Amino acid sequence: MAADLTRLGRNADENDHRRSFAILDYVINLEHVGDIVEKGLASAVRKKIRFQLLFSDTGYKELDSMFLMTIETLRMAQTVFMIRNTDIARKMIEQKVEVRAREKQSAQRHLMRLQDGDPRSRETSSLHLDILRDLKRINAHLVSVAHPILDEEGLLIESRLREAATGKPGRG
Repeated sequence: MAADLTRLGRNADENDHRRSFAILDYVINLEHVGDIVEKGLASAVRKKIRFQLLFSDTGYKELDSMFLMTIETLRMAQTVFMIRNTDIARKMIEQKVEVRAREKQSAQRHLMRLQDGDPRSRETSSLHLDILRDLKRINAHLVSVAHPILDEEGLLIESRLREAATGKPGRG
């Protein structure tokens, strides 16, 4: 497929050239998602089953919520990839921020459960944190499909860094 797209890139107009790179980028990101699922999530699930580990009720709900958000991000990514919808692309970027916040909150709550001595949290500590991290990474790879669309519309800035004096987003 990559060879076909690179051949197209040589003989194509600017739109076809841009689209071929978007396709390659999306395919590469989907491959990364597959790697994370195979090497991270699948391994965590096998470990959970093998050792008959149970998450705390709260921890399970947090992971389930992140998983459902990841499925929704995948659906949005497929839609954005196919129809290049700017509104959905923008929503994906907003959801990435939400995923990052939920991952951080869940990790903090998990650590509090550990401090409180919750035995299920202790038994599943590394699994919980690894799954959170992997779901956040998967979301980031999926959201990347929105970047070229929003960039073409001039809706992205180069950096998420804030300028020290103003507190406003920086430019690089």
